[in-house]
Amino acid sequence: MEFVPYSELGKRPNIIVDGAGQDATVLTLSHWPKSGTPAALKRDTSVAIAFAYLDLPEFHVEVDAVSNNHFDEDGLIAMFTLLHPDFAQANRALLTDAASAGDFGVYADPRAARIAFTIGAFTDPATSPLDPAIFALDYGSRTAEFYRALLGRLPDIVADTEAYRAFWEAP
Repeated sequence: MEFVPYSELGKRPNIIVDGAGQDATVLTLSHWPKSGTPAALKRDTSVAIAFAYLDLPEFHVEVDAVSNNHFDEDGLIAMFTLLHPDFAQANRALLTDAASAGDFGVYADPRAARIAFTIGAFTDPATSPLDPAIFALDYGSRTAEFYRALLGRLPDIVADTEAYRAFWEAP
């Protein structure tokens, strides 16, 4: 499975995490109301739903694309969970907590808040280390670039929140 920008999905069968499905969406894994997520998978965050999906093979679908129509912490971590299930499972509690910190401002482990704040800093033009040109892109293109940039960085952010102190210390 791979990340495909929402606007590039076309008729490609896909899973949508934390957002709205489109015509070719086979499964939506989102905590949004009326998302179409199967009742047995419903949880408070899309990350928790992604883990429930991994836990319940009867819901698995054969697709090779995953996407989202917007960018936020919960969406990033849910997508990462599907793309890198071994790493995600090994860090399940922390990733679930980070999604809660990002969506609801509630967390148990301070590292979860640090992860959420770091992700947020990468998407803020005032604090982001990303190419400033990203922030001039239209919303869909900017969203795609955030996913491209942060899906690869998330394991490092999770493994060593201290290395990202400059991004989470002030918040």
